[in-house]
Amino acid sequence: MNLYALRPKIREAVYLWLFLSTHVADTGEQWLLVANGNGISDEELAMRLEIPAATARIWRLKLEAVGAIRTAPVSARTRRFELFNFAAQPAEEKPKGGLVN
Repeated sequence: MNLYALRPKIREAVYLWLFLSTHVADTGEQWLLVANGNGISDEELAMRLEIPAATARIWRLKLEAVGAIRTAPVSARTRRFELFNFAAQPAEEKPKGGLVN
């Protein structure tokens, strides 16, 4: 799985994934903890991305549905985020040889 292949399903939600990726420490693990596991609300994401809270929620749900992030409730309004580390995946097999028409 790679982020580019998910593009048709997640569309603009990629901006949320990219934003979250700036708040992780790359440990090389398959799942990376966002903001040291602190709870983050959809409203806070919306404020930082300058989008409506409903849009942040929709983007979060899209990313969860395709397995690009996973979340767990921390409180009534906040969630702990984990980001799928696409870089930790083995390289995809590419055809060997010359140009492909």
